Amino acid sequence: MSELLQQVINGISLGSIYALIALGYTMVYGVLRFINFAHGDVFMIGAFVGYYVAPRILPLTGGSLLLAGPLAMVLAMIVCSALGVTIEKLAYKPLRFRPKLSILITAIGISLFLEFGGQLLFGPDGYLYIATGDGGGAGDQHGTCGNGQSRASLLGKLLRLDVRGVAPSSLPPDCGGTTAVYGIPTDNPFAAGPGGDCDEIWAYGLRNPWRSAFDEATGDLYIADVGQNCWEEIDYVPGPAAGGENFGWRMMEANHCYNNSTPNTCDPTPASCAGVPACKDPSFTDPIAEYGHGSGCSITGGFVYRGCLMPNLAGAYFYGDYCSGFIHSLRVVGGVATDPRDWTGQLDPGSTLTNSLTGFGVDQQGEPYLVDRKGTILKILPPLSDLEVAGRNTLQPLLLLAAAWTWEDLAFDTMAPVVSYRVYRGVPGGSFACVFTTPTPQWTGGDPASPAVGHVFGYVVTAVGPSGEETKGGDPPVSLLPGSCP
Repeated sequence: MSELLQQVINGISLGSIYALIALGYTMVYGVLRFINFAHGDVFMIGAFVGYYVAPRILPLTGGSLLLAGPLAMVLAMIVCSALGVTIEKLAYKPLRFRPKLSILITAIGISLFLEFGGQLLFGPDGYLYIATGDGGGAGDQHGTCGNGQSRASLLGKLLRLDVRGVAPSSLPPDCGGTTAVYGIPTDNPFAAGPGGDCDEIWAYGLRNPWRSAFDEATGDLYIADVGQNCWEEIDYVPGPAAGGENFGWRMMEANHCYNNSTPNTCDPTPASCAGVPACKDPSFTDPIAEYGHGSGCSITGGFVYRGCLMPNLAGAYFYGDYCSGFIHSLRVVGGVATDPRDWTGQLDPGSTLTNSLTGFGVDQQGEPYLVDRKGTILKILPPLSDLEVAGRNTLQPLLLLAAAWTWEDLAFDTMAPVVSYRVYRGVPGGSFACVFTTPTPQWTGGDPASPAVGHVFGYVVTAVGPSGEETKGGDPPVSLLPGSCP
């Protein structure tokens, strides 16, 4: 495994463990998030929203619910208490939950065990966005023209719901049923009351949206939609947006026509279906990027980087492919994908992610993670040489206290593989010699040496990795003499 990928949890998938323990179901497709319903922040232990697949009889607190189909995609809020875990340890150990209450938000009946979609995320507007698959079966052969193009179905869509009472004037549920527990924002593009188009829809024409992401800086939305037999795509909506986009499925697969009569032909004769736009109709919103099945077979959507450790990557959108295991990035400039990069060789030189890359995520600091099918969660890190220990870009400066000198615990704060720290002493404009080494981020009592009258000492602290790689030597960097270390 590359040193740029550091293992956080082995053998456990966060999305799976939350649902398996709290709900008891084994078919988990949704991304679950801790939420604070008072503020919409994704950090509070106490409640989370789950999107999972359940059998037709769904047990809930106070009774059970009989669903119409053999399976259902279920959206529920689970109120629970965490056992033996603190906020600081969220990234380091598995969590265990004791469920207290299951509140059904809605359930969407499906008939086939495929294409569930399943992404949940809160948008910049505070509303919950839910990406649903088209319901399964090759080619979305549901109804007249497929679920993706039907605005009377909640499948193959991006839904936008008010589950926190953001807007008191929200409309009641429409296609989710009168017992569903959510409101519908009045500015949803198809909100017009019961009947006709589903008011819950914000965008449509999706096949199997496997992970979506908002750019926290701009509000731009990225949707990775898994293709049928030929093309994978990345859909993009600049923020803030009013919604209403039609991404084309099943009339189109990425930028190409799709025809159920020749599903393995990657540029077929256009199909026709009464009541929906034809292939390449200008009303469709084309993807900003696509790739064929010679490069992969199932796109895994990622994130827009807005963390602090890798400032040169700010604004880059990362994504991957489940089958080939590649990790790529791009930047959107003026609505056009630019600066394509392949990070696979640096992040996964041993090809451990082939047929295994299932998802990405970011922490509260905006730093990225990925998860594989085995349940291993890995953190993406910059090279150690790009980091600082005690400088302007660190969480804690070098503090020269009487009891001990202290500096940032780089291993804890970034999960970087730190073996030891070095303290260098010198004079401004000259070289700095290593005067102290320690495995911990402190020097009890500090430097016993004192500068001559009228002179000053300067200090630089660095961290050293397993291979001897060292962090930056100050900002701006100074000349270090590591061979002098005691």
